[in-house]
Amino acid sequence: MISTPVLIIGAGPSGMVSALLLAKNGIPSVLVEKRAIPGKHPKAHEISGRTLEILNTAGIPIEELESEASPHEDGSRIIFCRTIKEEIGRVDLNDPVIQKKYKDHSSLSSPYLNLSQTALESIIRKYVLENKLITYKNNCEWVSFEKTNQKIISKLNFEAKEILIESDYTLCCEGAGGQCRNALGITMKGPEKIREFANIYFTNDLSGILPTKAKLFFIFRPDSAGILIAHHSKKRWVYHVPLLVHEKVSDYTEFKFVSNLQKVFDDPTFIPEIESISSWSMTAQIASSFSKGRIFLIGDSAHRFPPSGGLGLNSGVADAHNLCWKLSYVLNVLAEEKILKSYEIERKPVIQINCEESLKNYHKISKTMDVFGLNVEKMERFLKFLTSPLLSFLPKKLIYKIISILQKIGDKVLQSKLKNPEILRKAKENINSQVGHFDRIGLDLGVIYETKNTSEENNPTEYHPKFIKGARLPHFLFQEKSSFVSSHTLIEYSHFILICSEENKNYEKILKESGLDKIIKIKKVPKEIQFSGVTTNWSTMTKLSDTGAILVRPDGHILECIQDDTLSIIEFKLFFLADSILKV
Repeated sequence: MISTPVLIIGAGPSGMVSALLLAKNGIPSVLVEKRAIPGKHPKAHEISGRTLEILNTAGIPIEELESEASPHEDGSRIIFCRTIKEEIGRVDLNDPVIQKKYKDHSSLSSPYLNLSQTALESIIRKYVLENKLITYKNNCEWVSFEKTNQKIISKLNFEAKEILIESDYTLCCEGAGGQCRNALGITMKGPEKIREFANIYFTNDLSGILPTKAKLFFIFRPDSAGILIAHHSKKRWVYHVPLLVHEKVSDYTEFKFVSNLQKVFDDPTFIPEIESISSWSMTAQIASSFSKGRIFLIGDSAHRFPPSGGLGLNSGVADAHNLCWKLSYVLNVLAEEKILKSYEIERKPVIQINCEESLKNYHKISKTMDVFGLNVEKMERFLKFLTSPLLSFLPKKLIYKIISILQKIGDKVLQSKLKNPEILRKAKENINSQVGHFDRIGLDLGVIYETKNTSEENNPTEYHPKFIKGARLPHFLFQEKSSFVSSHTLIEYSHFILICSEENKNYEKILKESGLDKIIKIKKVPKEIQFSGVTTNWSTMTKLSDTGAILVRPDGHILECIQDDTLSIIEFKLFFLADSILKV
């Protein structure tokens, strides 16, 4: 029997980040992973600005992440094309207006990264293995749960032997399979299978042959339509193909993929350096509950989105960030256990928004084809009819021949209409309307943790920093000694932070007399501040009085904005007793 405060099942990004964040607050954990060796086949690649902030909190320097990511210019461009040599239109986040928006509101050197999940996991794993509070076991598969009083006994197979792990709490970060979730009787709501994809991972250095460097290429040529993703143009590529109704995953052999890629690159001699072939199903599901007793679901165990928008991995990391400070406070006897109920209250509405946005983005892509008279839905209805039992008497070779002819006709239509300036203009307009698929600053930074309304942004491309309860503390700059530093350097995952003007001298007394000085640190900033690229002062920026203060949670979200320092000690304590259920 192994005993630990927290057992974490699954060593993907959300599981490893959970372990590191708990360790930040002195909480040991056992992290188990059923894979004997880390997976090499790339999955996600969009790392949001908020995720980078959380990774920085967990102790992972952004410079290390940047060294493995695509160059910023490549990672900010999305190409819509027939083949990579025939561009239809693009979304370019390198636009100075877009870049200024990110620069104004980000405290880090990169506002987002195009970084393969496999490379990200490799970097995080290094910090996990170095951390003495984390016990990491790979080749260790969860089997079952058993509850005894206030403990959870988990049975696992570790290197072909059965072991038992006793924990106060368990975090299920196992991914989309959901064995733990199913054992808890928690159901998923939403479509289980929207579409199936086959994909291939290859490692050619294509940086020298690309007409335009980008992270995504949406390929519209009908006989090789799919998504080509440059996880890194010099070494890591993945090509995803949506399966048509008559196709199976097994149809996509190496030969089939090579043939398709030669069409994608418009080069009959192109040979991919293949590492692996895989498949996956697109879903849009959210768990009916994010916890049961002392067992919590995080990341893909709790929700699965279409990858359009890159919100899946980032949502899972944000789940961990939200839950783990609360769990640390409970285990360190600083908060009542009922604070953990706020995890689902705060995260589930955010997840719902992200899921809906991902699904909307996915359906928007096919609308670009409509401009060329190539309606995907009509084509699929015809394919269903062609492969239906009504026509089962037709030889399969004939059906495949008909489909091949239709694809060639569709391609000729596409090529013809690409020469029409008016149709091309409409296509570019359609593509420009999809910028919210890729510029998601509102979804990324605009989350507000409130019971009823968790997002301030109707437009994912817009972010308006606010000093209000539940919002992420906005990034602003102030001078410290001879340099400017970000407000985000004031945040500590182990403490609440009270930020006020350097002229204020009353909060120390209020904190000490209220008994909160052990869990709240005071951080003072000068009256003059740089906010959204403009020099301003404390009261103008925060819309508080000169003696006002901002009370920030360990996860960087605002707990309360205090108008001035005349409040009573009882009022001050109530901010915590009502919202954080702290033991003070």
